[in-house]
Amino acid sequence: MKASTAVQIRRYLTGFGYDAKENVRLFEELRDSDYKPSTKRVRIKAIRTFFNTARREGWLDMPDPTNGFKAKEGKPRTRIPTETEITTLLMRTREKHDALFLRLLIDTGARCSTLLALRPCDMDESWRLSLYNVKMDRRYRIKFPITGQTTRVLWKSVTECMKPDAKIFDQVHCNRLKHRMSRWFGKDADGQTISPHSFRHRMATMLSADKQPVGLIAELLDASPAVLVRTYTNFGQSDVDSLFFDENSTSGGETEMEGAAAIPNRKSRTLRRL
Repeated sequence: MKASTAVQIRRYLTGFGYDAKENVRLFEELRDSDYKPSTKRVRIKAIRTFFNTARREGWLDMPDPTNGFKAKEGKPRTRIPTETEITTLLMRTREKHDALFLRLLIDTGARCSTLLALRPCDMDESWRLSLYNVKMDRRYRIKFPITGQTTRVLWKSVTECMKPDAKIFDQVHCNRLKHRMSRWFGKDADGQTISPHSFRHRMATMLSADKQPVGLIAELLDASPAVLVRTYTNFGQSDVDSLFFDENSTSGGETEMEGAAAIPNRKSRTLRRL
């Protein structure tokens, strides 16, 4: 937890008459504990942890001021859009700026903030796009080639009358796309929805399924390999089984002990193959 969060919690509890000197140690534990960055949900959890510890140690017998308070749910998890949803979006998006913004999201897998910083001068004569990572304040290491003919036509029609250093998109285009996606495609059975960031997940998943090197995917999406693997790839039990077992390993004649004894050799062969 950030130190500023602990200070805000302490300031919050001061109104209830709790002695600051008495709970310095507990606030230090809250500050040093393994919580995520300060959000309202985390602060409520920290306050409840504080009161539970105080009651357990017996030095504070006051009601928890957060009792009965339920924090707002976090953002819904995003899912990869289906081809039908992408086709529907492309067909129903009429404005040139919005259509170009959508096609660039699909083709590059870039962040929305990256495309919002895009200018006409970022496209060279060979139709290669120089992207800028706003979050990290740096240019991508490689230029992203634009191969779609429709995207090229849209780019010309949108940027030919613009100043070279003028930004092509603004937050309105991003918000409008978010609104359309939430209105046309609601949550699925698992409560997941799609957003402009879903196209980044789609690009990473497609490249990963195509057995492209993690380093190459990280270069294209300007993300660290560790974050890329953790965030944009999903592994199931079948992936683990395929790593350790051959196709014939699940035959009925093989016992559990025989299968366990065969695992090291199969593992080494598979890892050499990777």
